[in-house]
Amino acid sequence: MGLKGIYPWLRKKGYNPTLRRPMHHRLPDNPQPIVRVDVLSLFTKIRRIYTKHSDDKTRAHSILFEHLKKYGNPSHMVFYVDGAPAFEKKETHRERNEKHVKALKNAKVAIEMLSNRVSQGKPPTKQMFKNVDNSLRGGFK
Repeated sequence: MGLKGIYPWLRKKGYNPTLRRPMHHRLPDNPQPIVRVDVLSLFTKIRRIYTKHSDDKTRAHSILFEHLKKYGNPSHMVFYVDGAPAFEKKETHRERNEKHVKALKNAKVAIEMLSNRVSQGKPPTKQMFKNVDNSLRGGFK
């Protein structure tokens, strides 16, 4: 992930980022450039290719290979997948998870109320359907 040209722009504005963790990747001895490919940034492309050609995997592989050639020689590519979320985002993830759990709990209650109403032979109200819908939507935001 990233924004093209963000660091030169930030430095021009007076921001000088500090190095939090040094990365000790040994560069290869050969002069060929290495192309880092973020697998998650290509996820939609990969999914689309393999969904469209689900019956013919070799065709899907060749299409993906042709797409990767646009970035350079695939034999000189290093594929990486993002790791765990940053420590700074941990609190935000916890809050989102709490909201998710709360919304699903509310959805369960709303579904039980709707089910009880129907089992009693009474017609369900429009508000009951809205409560179920809103609770389920809140659980998957």
